[in-house]
Amino acid sequence: MNTTIVIHNYNILSLKVTRIVLFVIGFALSALSLSALLEGGNLVQAIPTNLFWGIFLMVTSVFALSEKSPFSPKVKITDTFVLLKNGFWSGSKKLMWEHINQIEFGSYKITFRHTGKDFVFKYDSDSEVSIQIKKAIRAAGEEKNISVIGG
Repeated sequence: MNTTIVIHNYNILSLKVTRIVLFVIGFALSALSLSALLEGGNLVQAIPTNLFWGIFLMVTSVFALSEKSPFSPKVKITDTFVLLKNGFWSGSKKLMWEHINQIEFGSYKITFRHTGKDFVFKYDSDSEVSIQIKKAIRAAGEEKNISVIGG
């Protein structure tokens, strides 16, 4: 089993469409500012605002919302561990399945009863993503004979 779920809270668009829209808007802003600059426009106005936001949106679409990015908030489930990351700048936490005794689901929160210390993972997403995360963790936990409560 190898599942990765990117945590996002965009209720209107799917993750893939959100990434495309952000990239296109970012590209358009960058192109407009470069075009204005090449036509002899105001350097102060063209560069800092549109170009900055254009590049920011393009980078965000590639790095912040990708399953493969080390920066994206996500839940990654493998046969040996579950990796939890809830923010772009936050660190990730890797929990080995062999050390997890019990899993408890709450509202946008998962508590892992872990050998030595409990770990509480809180995340911000829409309900569809939360359901995906809980289903995937429940399936992996039950496969490994770990008690799963709530959900």
